[in-house]
Amino acid sequence: MSHFKEQRSLVRRLKWRNLPRLRLGDRKRGRSRHFAVARVYLQQKHARLALPEVVRLEVEHNLRNRLRDYVATLQSTHRQLLTVFGTLKELVVPDATAIEGRVTELFGNLGVEVLEIPFSLPSAKSSFLKAIDKLPPSDRTQEFKDGVLWADCAGLLKNDDVCLITADKAFFQERDYTKGLSKNLAAEIADAVHAFSLLPSLDQLVRDLRIEVAIDENVLVRAYLDKSFEAIDGLLKRNGFVLGEKLGWFLRYGAPRSRQPSESGRDSSLSAVEW
Repeated sequence: MSHFKEQRSLVRRLKWRNLPRLRLGDRKRGRSRHFAVARVYLQQKHARLALPEVVRLEVEHNLRNRLRDYVATLQSTHRQLLTVFGTLKELVVPDATAIEGRVTELFGNLGVEVLEIPFSLPSAKSSFLKAIDKLPPSDRTQEFKDGVLWADCAGLLKNDDVCLITADKAFFQERDYTKGLSKNLAAEIADAVHAFSLLPSLDQLVRDLRIEVAIDENVLVRAYLDKSFEAIDGLLKRNGFVLGEKLGWFLRYGAPRSRQPSESGRDSSLSAVEW
């Protein structure tokens, strides 16, 4: 990924099962962490997240239906419990307006620059022809939206480098992740000026995200001691030790003390603990 230009487009084919991890705050899941790392990378490289309208419509539609199903299930269960117990506290669930508001704000705060790709007739035509000819990504099933997504990628290549991240094997040669982009799709972009890459998951993208970080050891040690001084000091005292000169200096000033003999004649800058 490091060879890509500063301005590029990242297209991600979103599926419903990834939504809770991507946007709805479940930070304990691995994919949310991966997206957070990808977001930092996009910001560092001044990249853009391409959002085709077919992806937006599918994701919003699935989210809307799922939320409605949740509400209907809760209401049905509440009615059954009410039949058994006679009286229950009022059930409060989101109404249609609240649901639509959550759906609308789904892509509103991703934290990166978003490039909206409207649904177009040329993209629709390209996808339809692939379905007729049974060519990837519509060689086995008539995946119309996949064909539109690919047409959008090809269009983006006219202006930017593009990285498509999708677990859909239809885009890969012989549906094998290790064989790269399908030959017919590769032929379509063979003359593209900009670079194209295809990855099967955010996991693989994250492995390529390496940003050099300069770490000041003095600041690191002081931050650790500031946080853990009482625990360290207590542990040492319980075992008959005291905090040495070097660690004490770090704690107070955040930099190593100049090498000078202590009262005992030892080099205090090397002393960690003392009897």
